[in-house]
Amino acid sequence: MPDYTGNLNLAKPIPNEDSADIRVINENMDKIDEWSTEINKKTKGATSEVAGIVKYGTDASTALEGSKLAEILGIEYGGVLNNNNQKVAGKGYYDTANKKIYKCTTNTSINYADAGYFIEVSNNDLLGKLQNLMQSAIESKASDKLAVTIYREGNICFVIGFVSISSLYTPPYTSAIQIENSNLFPRTLVDCPCGNTDAIVMGLNTSGLLSVTVGKKIGELTESKFRFAFSYKPKQ
Repeated sequence: MPDYTGNLNLAKPIPNEDSADIRVINENMDKIDEWSTEINKKTKGATSEVAGIVKYGTDASTALEGSKLAEILGIEYGGVLNNNNQKVAGKGYYDTANKKIYKCTTNTSINYADAGYFIEVSNNDLLGKLQNLMQSAIESKASDKLAVTIYREGNICFVIGFVSISSLYTPPYTSAIQIENSNLFPRTLVDCPCGNTDAIVMGLNTSGLLSVTVGKKIGELTESKFRFAFSYKPKQ
């Protein structure tokens, strides 16, 4: 029996043979030809459809090294999000549907960016959050019974104001003011009972309409003005 080479498993000639076996030579040639075909495939330039040799870099037609991607993201890259593979908490995943990077917060195998398992960490999303933190706005409005000032610092809005309490007004009565600056609109309806629940009830809807209702127990309020203050998260 002949010996065989370690890599391509080519049959070596048997010592002291008078002639070589042509069949063995042909088999060796077939193995070499098959090996060279595979090498040619792998040494061609890689594309998105075909495997091949790539060059690391940041220019077009180059590949970004995994460690460099981790340096850019600040977290280890875990791959594409839109499959049923296990996603590991702490790693970043690319959502092909909305072209964003998400950080996995809890181990899961879901294939979409559920807010219960992922948070956005793409640069554009982080920039938007930073811009929201830097926003500030203020607006003051008044009517015959109601005066209010709303101001925003970052991602929190603060409301201060007062509603008039007078014998000229027969309860229950409601006064409303429309806030014009959309940066001060709340994310959800703010329903805010104040003092005695039946005395003052105010609400600020998602379109910026602030309404205050003075209830039946107005007699329990002895001052001429009822002052109020509350805070909420703005819509944008």
